[in-house]
Amino acid sequence: NRHVAKIIGSGAEPRPYVVEAFYEGLTLGQLLQLKAGQNEAFSFEDFAPLIEAVGTGINYLHRRGEICGGVFPKHIFLAGDNVVISDTFLYAAIPPEALVRIFLRDEERARYLAPEFVVSPAEITRQADIYSLGVMLWEAMSGESYSGDFKKIPPPEGIDGERLNRLLERTLAENPEDRFPSLTALALDLARVEGDENKVKTLEQVVMAEAREAAQEIKAPAPEDEQVGEAT
Repeated sequence: NRHVAKIIGSGAEPRPYVVEAFYEGLTLGQLLQLKAGQNEAFSFEDFAPLIEAVGTGINYLHRRGEICGGVFPKHIFLAGDNVVISDTFLYAAIPPEALVRIFLRDEERARYLAPEFVVSPAEITRQADIYSLGVMLWEAMSGESYSGDFKKIPPPEGIDGERLNRLLERTLAENPEDRFPSLTALALDLARVEGDENKVKTLEQVVMAEAREAAQEIKAPAPEDEQVGEAT
């Protein structure tokens, strides 16, 4: 996927490491800091394509069964006409209990962590990544740093503010089960906020297909245990 940093090497000596391709450009974290320093918020029109690109990359990983554990602006590169997410492998590579300690020592990452990751890092689901995207979107639309307590933001010009705030509140719900079930479902609500009817119709079909796929997985019988040993 073009939005996920390419891994070009790895090794185990002198300690385990992974090498990613180099991407030149500002990070989303730097851009958010620049806006906050100027007491400015993004327009929805400007930020929606960025969050959609990030969501596309993370959704690709989710469909592969991977979880990031958190998505951080300092790991998102605005590389020319592309948006690339780096360090998506950390949750799989580092024991979760150690990883959360690393993240909590860094304020630029700590506030993007879902509450359940801090409490039970080994038991998180993809909803933890959805929470991170919610923090990014809230900060971009408000021009402030997220404190962990949801509050409504003034509606950006030309946008249904109530619908946007409902989307943000759901994305940032403390209980992961109250958040969007998938990034496609979040993208659908973003399209509704944006008022893009063509995108809404397309994403409605994708969300329905995902629901059917999930239902089939639930109904599928578990494979029978293979018999071991010689028949008597």
